[in-house]
Amino acid sequence: MSGGECLVRKVVLDTDPGIDDALAIALLLNSSEVEVLAITTVAGNTTADKTTRNALRILEVLKRRDVPVARGSEKPLVRELVTGEVYHGSDGLGDTGMFPEPTQRPVGKDASELIVDLVLGEPPHSVTLVAIGPLTNVAKAVLRCPEIAKRLREVVIMGGCYGLTPYAYGNATPVSEFNFYVDPEAAHIVLNSGARIKLFGLDVTHNPRTAITTEKLSEIERYNTFFAKYIAKVAKPRVNMYMHFFLHDPLTVASVVDDRIVQKSITGRVYIETHGELTRGQSIVERRPWIKVEPNAEIVVEVDEERFMSLFMDRVVRVEL
Repeated sequence: MSGGECLVRKVVLDTDPGIDDALAIALLLNSSEVEVLAITTVAGNTTADKTTRNALRILEVLKRRDVPVARGSEKPLVRELVTGEVYHGSDGLGDTGMFPEPTQRPVGKDASELIVDLVLGEPPHSVTLVAIGPLTNVAKAVLRCPEIAKRLREVVIMGGCYGLTPYAYGNATPVSEFNFYVDPEAAHIVLNSGARIKLFGLDVTHNPRTAITTEKLSEIERYNTFFAKYIAKVAKPRVNMYMHFFLHDPLTVASVVDDRIVQKSITGRVYIETHGELTRGQSIVERRPWIKVEPNAEIVVEVDEERFMSLFMDRVVRVEL
């Protein structure tokens, strides 16, 4: 934390594991600056059954069976589910066979119910909700109990593509980011909930200096830890194909561990396109100076790349489990 802040930050992580989600979970749980109250799972990169199983498998590796996991939404609010299995593999974790079967079971509560209970059970403005998958669970929590929006400290979201940097190109359509594309209606609800929102879009997560490149992969391969071996397995074919293995979710959660990673952000009104085909899930920032509208989000446009990569190496790659 910055400015000498030493208080542990309470976090609920909503996720759809997912290769980079696994790395984000490792980073978060290997950081003493945060207390993870729970992990909630959502369909996105793969089905809800698999994302829940994957969250439990990741906790098994990290020896963190104390963290409760709640299964969430099987499908978006109004649409059929589109998964990212073409990228994340049939099991959602790259089909490496490295993760053991879980011994822990998910809690009995639905993800949105658990989110509401945790936020209401902690002091106002003490819980940060970090969402690195489609926003279905978060939207359901807000619909279930609208007052949690103003009670949360912050909602930190990996989602959107805002056209504010040279890296702002879509990964689901030419203009749309995957999480918002999967459930644009949920993104619309969350962005209009009144919560304090910080957005990590493709504008920063597509920055090649926050990604694993061939050079960075060679450095990672020198380590003999579980996650170094995992990254080597999953990143190599993707670096060969795409030139970069982007760390969308680790970058987002890293900002909660160390807020000095965010170097520059803007506030603005963000709209979500819920119609169209090429534009489904597109996130649009109102930038016309003569249009006076209330901002609903802070959009990160610049990060400290070296600080992030150093944290990623220390909290994920080099950690002996």
